[in-house]
Amino acid sequence: MGRQLIMVRPGLTDIPEAPASPAVVRQANESDADQLAALLTDAFDDPWTRQILDDRLLAADDVDAIFVAEIDGQIVATASSRQGPEDLPDHGCLHWVASSPAMRGQQLGAIVSIRVLRHFAESGFPSAMLRTDDGRIPAVRTYLKLGFIPYYPDDDHLARWSALFPRLLAPRAS
Repeated sequence: MGRQLIMVRPGLTDIPEAPASPAVVRQANESDADQLAALLTDAFDDPWTRQILDDRLLAADDVDAIFVAEIDGQIVATASSRQGPEDLPDHGCLHWVASSPAMRGQQLGAIVSIRVLRHFAESGFPSAMLRTDDGRIPAVRTYLKLGFIPYYPDDDHLARWSALFPRLLAPRAS
């Protein structure tokens, strides 16, 4: 199960409005590096050094925009835009979506994802895609609400999505 699940959003003409939030969404800049690395480390339980941040985002050739949501000067969520992969080259790729674990449940991932979708539409992409992990239930629920649908490149993905749907439809724990 090493490969990530794939979701696609077939069009970009009906992007929803971002939920109301005190967060200000803006494009990231070099001075955000320390906060971005800390946020991504917290969100993914994996250390993000400055070198990893540069390699995967800040200096990556295929990443053209990084957006952050900020509350009171603190970056609380991020998502980036990159060119779709070889198998879906006409899609913008929603990439490295993360929100602060302390701020989860406030739709911050949706807010930055919507900003990236608008960026794709402004850039002329006809559709979007993303890759995610089977266990990221709250994120997958958000992506479904944003109009992404499962993509089945092979039988393995079909089986994994079939196993995932009961978990997605189960009542949420309080």
